[in-house]
Parts: sequence; structure tokens; C-alpha cells
Amino acid sequence: MNTVLRSRPVATTKTSENSYVLEVKANPWVKLLHRPSSYSSDKAILLYRISSNEWLAWIPDFGETRLNEKQFYYLN
Repeated sequence: MNTVLRSRPVATTKTSENSYVLEVKANPWVKLLHRPSSYSSDKAILLYRISSNEWLAWIPDFGETRLNEKQFYYLN
């Protein structure tokens, strides 16, 4: 199975026999595994990809920060 990753994956669409594309949704909210401070939200909005596994994100009551993909999961 070949998977093509785009910058903001949230859903999978089958494009051919063995190929899937992860669909893009603008500004998806994610759930943080650990809050950066006890006063901040446990959710963040992804602004843009910085590298293959890092994002610039905005967290309510905290501000902008870099998030590694291991620090969050996508909300449905």
C-alpha cells in the first residue's frame, strides 16, 4: 500500500487499487497528550508544517509553539 502524505491529514480516500491519500482539512484541531502549562488548553490548532514531523501550532491560553507529531493526535 502506497500512502501519500499531505500537510494536514484528517481522512483517508482510496485513489486506486493499492493507493490511499490522506485528505487535507484547513487548520485542524488536535488533542495534546500533555499540556505545556497547567493554565493552557489541552487542544491546539495546527498552523503549518515546519518539518516532516513538526508543526507550528497555536494553543489557547499559551500561544504559538512547535509540536512534534508524537505530542498530539487528530480529533475526529
